[in-house]
Amino acid sequence: MIPVYKPYLTKENLRFAHEALDSTWISSKGQYIKQVEHLLSSIHSVGDVNINIALTTNNGTAACHLMARLLHKTKKKIKTIIVPNNVYVAAINAFLFDKNFKLKPVECDQKTWNYNLSKLYELLNNSNVETTALLVVHNLGNIVNVPKILRDWKGLTILEDNCEGIFGSYESYPSGSLSFASALSFFGNKSITAGEGGAIIAQNHHEGYLYKLRSQGQSDTRFVHDELGYNYRMTNVQAAILYGQLKDKNEILRKKTNILNSYKKQLNIDEVSFQEAEPNTTHSKWMVGIRIDGSSYDDAEEFFKSNYIEVRPMFYPINKHSHLKNLKCHGGYSVAEKLNKECVVLPSYPELQDHEIAHIANCVKQYITKIR
Repeated sequence: MIPVYKPYLTKENLRFAHEALDSTWISSKGQYIKQVEHLLSSIHSVGDVNINIALTTNNGTAACHLMARLLHKTKKKIKTIIVPNNVYVAAINAFLFDKNFKLKPVECDQKTWNYNLSKLYELLNNSNVETTALLVVHNLGNIVNVPKILRDWKGLTILEDNCEGIFGSYESYPSGSLSFASALSFFGNKSITAGEGGAIIAQNHHEGYLYKLRSQGQSDTRFVHDELGYNYRMTNVQAAILYGQLKDKNEILRKKTNILNSYKKQLNIDEVSFQEAEPNTTHSKWMVGIRIDGSSYDDAEEFFKSNYIEVRPMFYPINKHSHLKNLKCHGGYSVAEKLNKECVVLPSYPELQDHEIAHIANCVKQYITKIR
C-alpha cells in the first residue's frame, strides 16, 4: 500500500532526538525548545515590519486556542469570527472552547478550495472591522493572499491557521508572518513534524502573556497562578525531532516540489483539475489534491484502495459536524459539498518515488475511464 503520507525521518535529523534523550532533558525544558523557537521566529519575522516570536505548543489545536485567547484578551470588541466553510474542524473548534465568539462561515471557491473572495468581501462589506476578525486557513497549502485582504480592509484583524501552509508565501512574505497571530502544526503528516506539536506565531510584545497561558497561567512566583492557563508545552524530545526536520527543510521542500510538478505533468488532462493559486502566492506543497469532475469520493477511495493506494477526501463542509450544523453560511455550502465529493488527496510524502507517482497517475486515468 502506498500511504497518503509518512514523515521524512533520516538518521541525521533524528540524531538530535537521541541527544535529547541522552541528556535526560525529556520534558518541557531543554535546549532544543529554545533553538526551535528561535528558528521558527526567524522564518516568520519580516525585517522591521513584523518582529514575531514563536512559542512551541503540544499541538496545532492548542496553538489555535492560544490565538483565540490572545484575541479576546487584547481586542475585547471583537465578538465575531468569519471562518471558512470547508476546513479541518480543529481550526474552528479553537474559537468555540471559551464561548467568546460567534462564527460566520463563508462559502469556498471551486478553483482555489479556499474562501470565495467575492462572497467574503460581500460579508465584510456588511461587517464592522472593529468587532469582526477573519480566520484564514490555507487549505492543503494553497495560500490565501493575506496582504491583499489587509490592504482592501484596513483595520481588519486576521488570524491564520497556517498548519497546512508553513513554507508557503504571499507577496514574497512567509505565510503566517503578517497577521495578528498564526498557528502551526507539526503532526506526523505535516511537511515538518515532531510527531505531535505546534507553535503560535505572534508579535513579540505578546510573548509574556502567551508564555503564561501555555504554562498553566503561572505568575512571577512559582506555583502561584494568576490566570487560567493550560499545559500546552512541547517536550524537549519533540523539539529535538523538529530541530532535525528544520535542518532538512530545504531538502524536504525540494522533494515535495518535484512531486507536485510530476503529478501536474502526468495528470495534465481535461478531467482533472488542481488547486489554482491566487496571484502573488506560492503553495506550501503540503499535500497534492485533485478534483475529478463528476466523480464520487467513496467510489474513488475504493478504487484506489484496490490498487494499493491510500487517499483522503477534501475536508467536509463544517455543517456536517453536529455541533456546527446550525451555522448559517454566507453563500451556502454547495461548492464545499462538491469539492468534498469530487476531490481526492493523493500520496504526497517526500520519499514518494517516480514509479509510484506514475502508478498513481495511471490509476487516476483508469478510474476516469471507469466512471465515464
